[in-house]
Amino acid sequence: MMMSREGFTLTELIVVVTIVGIMAMIAVPAVGDIIAHYRLQGAVREIATTLQLLRIRAIGTNRDAYLDFTPGTATLSDGFYTAFVDLDGAGDNDGTTETEATNLNLNDSLDGYSGVLLPRGVSFGWGTWGTDVTKRACKGSGTTAPADAVTFSGDSAKFNPSGSNSRFGTVYLANTSISQFYAVSVAITGRVKVCRWVGGRWD
Repeated sequence: MMMSREGFTLTELIVVVTIVGIMAMIAVPAVGDIIAHYRLQGAVREIATTLQLLRIRAIGTNRDAYLDFTPGTATLSDGFYTAFVDLDGAGDNDGTTETEATNLNLNDSLDGYSGVLLPRGVSFGWGTWGTDVTKRACKGSGTTAPADAVTFSGDSAKFNPSGSNSRFGTVYLANTSISQFYAVSVAITGRVKVCRWVGGRWD
């Protein structure tokens, strides 16, 4: 009477383990790129939404509202921004009261200011100008690089009680590890627009 063979041979196990290992090596970088992409998209979406909400707060409170990318001693390389409603008309962030007046969730902090830190891998910038990005956002015109990644005067967007933006400009965001670049622009009317660099132009 013949007995049936059960289980796997050592050779079969080695083949299976090798195949699984190869598939894992292929999949891990792809998953990393997907995560990086969604982190960048999330940061862009949050800034665009924050700008739109600040415009509403400026109209609702009849006060100027700001999105500040370099509060206190912070620089753009810190990857941080805060927001405030100028309740006393002084033109600067007096701290907790004016920040809380935005009704925003500003859960991070830097230099004594509540705000938002960019996700890991995301930074203000456009990679290497002339190689990664060659035109200004968002209309695709102008081939000279801006002075820095935030073109708003004073590195802050300012919405007036009418809803217009007297400091119209653009903030550029990048994840250079996956060569993806976005821009969030605010027109003088207060309209917020998001563009992505793709195919040699802003779309």
